[in-house]
Amino acid sequence: MSNGTIIQQGKFTSNGLGGTVTLRTDVDWFELINYTQMGSAGAGQVISGYWQRGMADGTGLVNLKTAVTEATQQNVYAVGGFNYIDTSDE
Repeated sequence: MSNGTIIQQGKFTSNGLGGTVTLRTDVDWFELINYTQMGSAGAGQVISGYWQRGMADGTGLVNLKTAVTEATQQNVYAVGGFNYIDTSDE
């Protein structure tokens, strides 16, 4: 078995709408950390998200802010979450 792990990291600024994040080919997992919402007031914001190969399109796990006291709801199944888009044939 090969241990050919490649880690790619970076950052981007979102406009709050859905978008595409271009990554290297053959991704096995993706983690998103939302620094902006971590420090904001209110509840219901996604502060981090996770997707891995094998999860259905439009799903993932997210951590939600539940109150202005920085409390979180861990590993909520996300509908409308992440979609893997293979552009290798384009």
